[in-house]
Amino acid sequence: MRSWQIQLRPTSSAITATYGNSWDIAYPTPVNPFTITTSYFQTSDYCVKVASGGSPCDQYAIPSNTRPNANAGNDTSITSNTFRLNATASTDNVFISRYEWSQVSGPSLASIDLPASKTPLVSGLITGTYVFKVLTEDNGWFLDSSNITIYVNSSPPPNQSPTANAGSDKTITLPTNTVMLTGSGIDPDGTITGYQWTKLTGPATYTIATPTQAQTAINNLVQEYIHLNLR
Repeated sequence: MRSWQIQLRPTSSAITATYGNSWDIAYPTPVNPFTITTSYFQTSDYCVKVASGGSPCDQYAIPSNTRPNANAGNDTSITSNTFRLNATASTDNVFISRYEWSQVSGPSLASIDLPASKTPLVSGLITGTYVFKVLTEDNGWFLDSSNITIYVNSSPPPNQSPTANAGSDKTITLPTNTVMLTGSGIDPDGTITGYQWTKLTGPATYTIATPTQAQTAINNLVQEYIHLNLR
């Protein structure tokens, strides 16, 4: 069996492997090959010998693969019969190995010139609404997809206002002077992107802990009615 001697060079964060007989290792692991220090690191199961007098098994952090985030771009209105799709805003913690564009719906079957490209050209569009999807796959075979809607010679439907729900009325008894509120929202033609709690009436002493979150604590309450608004 051929053995390896591993020499670490801390100043360059590199590993140099040379033939030797002092120690056998089956799978020498590079030290942080992606130079990443964020929280999605996990501990490697492999180890290397640092020095003859030290521990024979020092562990190093290596990146743990996570699911990619596909991004087909923003919905768009056009007046031509061609459109350049763009998935370059898609991200992954290591790298995306595959893109695959396809047509989901539309008044006609459009032509996608390079469906495995980040930015293929779509042609043969006619008046109407088309939906295209990009599927992304990373080096760990994790998948994610994203859709884009193209309005050809037409306008998107008008945006509908969301409906906010501040929850039921609350009653507390002093000396308890805090209460938790949980709001919610429904958007009939999209998604809720934010919340905002505001004071309507009540003493100046009370505070809204997290006014931009759906759930928030109301603190420093005194004996009085208060009214808040969620939007």
